[in-house]
Amino acid sequence: MTILTKKQDAFARAYVEIGNRRRAYALAGYSQNSSIATQQKEARKLLKQAKVALRILELQAKARQPCAQAMPH
Repeated sequence: MTILTKKQDAFARAYVEIGNRRRAYALAGYSQNSSIATQQKEARKLLKQAKVALRILELQAKARQPCAQAMPH
Protein backbone atom coordinates (compact mmCIF):
# COMPACT_ATOMS: atom_id res chain seq x y z
CA MET A 1 0.00 0.00 0.00
CA THR A 2 1.23 3.45 -0.91
CA ILE A 3 1.83 5.89 1.96
CA LEU A 4 -0.13 9.11 1.52
CA THR A 5 -1.33 11.97 3.67
CA LYS A 6 -4.90 11.65 4.94
CA LYS A 7 -6.10 14.19 2.39
CA GLN A 8 -4.28 12.51 -0.50
CA ASP A 9 -5.82 9.16 0.43
CA ALA A 10 -9.27 10.74 0.84
CA PHE A 11 -8.85 12.34 -2.59
CA ALA A 12 -7.88 9.02 -4.18
CA ARG A 13 -10.83 7.22 -2.57
CA ALA A 14 -13.31 9.93 -3.57
CA TYR A 15 -11.91 10.06 -7.10
CA VAL A 16 -12.33 6.30 -7.53
CA GLU A 17 -15.84 6.47 -6.11
CA ILE A 18 -17.20 9.47 -8.02
CA GLY A 19 -14.76 9.96 -10.92
CA ASN A 20 -14.75 13.75 -10.71
CA ARG A 21 -11.40 15.25 -9.78
CA ARG A 22 -12.70 18.65 -8.61
CA ARG A 23 -15.43 17.17 -6.42
CA ALA A 24 -12.98 14.59 -5.06
CA TYR A 25 -10.59 17.44 -4.22
CA ALA A 26 -13.29 19.26 -2.26
CA LEU A 27 -14.57 16.09 -0.54
CA ALA A 28 -11.04 15.26 0.57
CA GLY A 29 -10.95 18.47 2.59
CA TYR A 30 -8.84 20.62 0.35
CA SER A 31 -9.78 24.31 0.14
CA GLN A 32 -13.38 24.71 -0.92
CA ASN A 33 -12.95 28.49 -0.84
CA SER A 34 -10.80 28.38 -3.96
CA SER A 35 -12.25 29.08 -7.38
CA ILE A 36 -13.44 26.15 -9.46
CA ALA A 37 -10.52 26.74 -11.84
CA THR A 38 -8.03 26.57 -8.96
CA GLN A 39 -9.64 23.41 -7.59
CA GLN A 40 -9.44 21.81 -11.04
CA LYS A 41 -5.78 22.80 -11.39
CA GLU A 42 -4.82 21.53 -7.94
CA ALA A 43 -6.78 18.29 -8.41
CA ARG A 44 -4.96 17.75 -11.72
CA LYS A 45 -1.65 18.20 -9.89
CA LEU A 46 -2.68 15.55 -7.35
CA LEU A 47 -3.57 13.10 -10.13
CA LYS A 48 -0.11 13.61 -11.64
CA GLN A 49 1.67 12.72 -8.38
CA ALA A 50 3.01 9.20 -8.76
CA LYS A 51 2.02 8.04 -5.28
CA VAL A 52 -1.55 9.36 -5.65
CA ALA A 53 -1.89 7.81 -9.11
CA LEU A 54 -0.59 4.51 -7.75
CA ARG A 55 -3.10 4.59 -4.89
CA ILE A 56 -5.92 5.22 -7.37
CA LEU A 57 -4.78 2.21 -9.40
CA GLU A 58 -4.66 0.09 -6.22
CA LEU A 59 -8.19 1.14 -5.28
CA GLN A 60 -9.51 0.54 -8.80
CA ALA A 61 -7.96 -2.93 -8.87
CA LYS A 62 -9.46 -3.72 -5.48
CA ALA A 63 -12.88 -2.53 -6.65
CA ARG A 64 -12.70 -4.85 -9.68
CA GLN A 65 -11.96 -7.92 -7.55
CA PRO A 66 -15.04 -10.06 -7.00
CA CYS A 67 -16.13 -10.31 -3.41
CA ALA A 68 -15.34 -13.80 -2.12
CA GLN A 69 -18.66 -13.91 -0.26
CA ALA A 70 -20.64 -13.13 -3.41
CA MET A 71 -19.15 -16.06 -5.33
CA PRO A 72 -21.32 -19.18 -5.48
CA HIS A 73 -19.96 -22.31 -3.81
